Amino acid sequence: MLQSVLTLMVFGRLVDGQIEVEHVLTLETAAAQCGTNLPGTRLDLIDDVGRIVATAPVQVIETAVCGDGTGGCGGGCAAGGPVTSGVICAVIPEPPRGTTLRIVRDEEETWIREPAGAPPRVEGMQGSVEGDWVRLTWQEEVYVDRPLRLLRWSADEGESWQVLAGALDAGEATVPVAPLLSGPALIQVIISDGFDTAVSEWSRLDVPVPHRRG
Repeated sequence: MLQSVLTLMVFGRLVDGQIEVEHVLTLETAAAQCGTNLPGTRLDLIDDVGRIVATAPVQVIETAVCGDGTGGCGGGCAAGGPVTSGVICAVIPEPPRGTTLRIVRDEEETWIREPAGAPPRVEGMQGSVEGDWVRLTWQEEVYVDRPLRLLRWSADEGESWQVLAGALDAGEATVPVAPLLSGPALIQVIISDGFDTAVSEWSRLDVPVPHRRG
């Protein structure tokens, strides 16, 4: 079993050869590779005096044709054509404190992120099971335009966690109860601005046994 450590993760897409970053998250998790290295591309974490304190390769999982676009990955990629479409990620385990993130491709800066004025906060997590749905509410303070919000749940009193939902609106969520095992479950909301992550207190739910339709 992989050990969970504080990990900085950047996720996004490669579209027509261009990198589009969608989410940045720092969280206790098991760090792992997520694809193959994108040539000449790296993620830098920079401190407040401009020094690079950590770096990681940007990796890609291909999702479409490559090379000259005339064939699948088995053709163009095998022939050495460039990867132009896919899901990208970069992972820095146990990151030192930094003030700037940037992606450099062929020694040219293509993306940059700086921290907000204050870290996010979340409190007042409440949840209930209503029929086929789990309804959750919380209070939050966030200082970036597009924070990452996730719900996670645990069936073993917080020993292990699984993601339940993402792409949440501020302060509330309604999600299907179906992914949860029957019995007691803990649910938390996680909010990240990239550099800092807030994890709510857990809400304990009693998930009923699914009704069998005959």
